[in-house]
Amino acid sequence: MRSKTFALLLAVLMCVAGLCGCGEKPPQTIEDFAMEHPGTIKDIESSIDKAVMKDIDVTMTIEDNCITLTSTLKDSIDSDEAKEIANQFEANAKKLGKNCNTAIDNIKEATQLEEVTIKMIFNNGDGKEMWSHAYDGSEKKEKSE
Repeated sequence: MRSKTFALLLAVLMCVAGLCGCGEKPPQTIEDFAMEHPGTIKDIESSIDKAVMKDIDVTMTIEDNCITLTSTLKDSIDSDEAKEIANQFEANAKKLGKNCNTAIDNIKEATQLEEVTIKMIFNNGDGKEMWSHAYDGSEKKEKSE
């Protein structure tokens, strides 16, 4: 489950990074880009819907210069399983961070924006956050408890 979720999130990031260069003038924010290219965003969301595992919902939100990818289990798991999944994500956070940072660098280059953040959230089925990280292209900014 973990590796497919990582692959999906990275594929979405690469789509966003590759598409941000489209257009006549650079956007002021990633959110501006999304508003100026609703078809592109719908295509990305459609790709998410097609690629998502049957037991996980993945949503993408964009606010200012932050892209948030939230994965939520459709069914809740017990706290021991949640801790194990959080530990697995934490063990792979640095690797995921390198990929996020590469995507951020690509977005920054394509859009000429100075600040871009990608936030990853993984929630239990009850909505309780199990793991999260925010990346700004250089280092981890946020770590869940």
